[in-house]
Amino acid sequence: MPTTMATGLRTCRILYYGPSACGKRENLARIQASLPSEHRLAMATDDPSRQIAFLLRNGNQGDWQVFVQAVDAGQEPGVAKPERVPFDGVVFVCDSGAGALDTGLAAMESLKNYLDLWHLDLMSVPMVLQYNRSSETGILPVDRLESLLNPWGLLSF
Repeated sequence: MPTTMATGLRTCRILYYGPSACGKRENLARIQASLPSEHRLAMATDDPSRQIAFLLRNGNQGDWQVFVQAVDAGQEPGVAKPERVPFDGVVFVCDSGAGALDTGLAAMESLKNYLDLWHLDLMSVPMVLQYNRSSETGILPVDRLESLLNPWGLLSF
């Protein structure tokens, strides 16, 4: 994770990845709304609902600039320079509904293919799985989601 020399700030770039319409934009809006206004960072972006930036105060260890970009599976940004990975970690977001399982599985395969472009695999990048819409009807039990989408035992919520 790079450090900006002029400010001493460290930067963390998070790829917020998953199928379209699984709640990524809503989640980013909630995160942004929960931040104190003095911690929100302005960003030049074509689609502000897909990108947020904030300052994370980390006591004695210094401050972090955190940039989060939501990307729909299959619509990944192009790979201009394969030697420079454009993110430091991944949050894989999917819907917990039984009807969305195939879409979630396809998105996970898409993520694996995208990581392959950077010569990475799921175990070589910090990653968290987020199961959205778990309070709705027709959802799959977490253990079923884990067995199908997270056989690696990555951290999940």
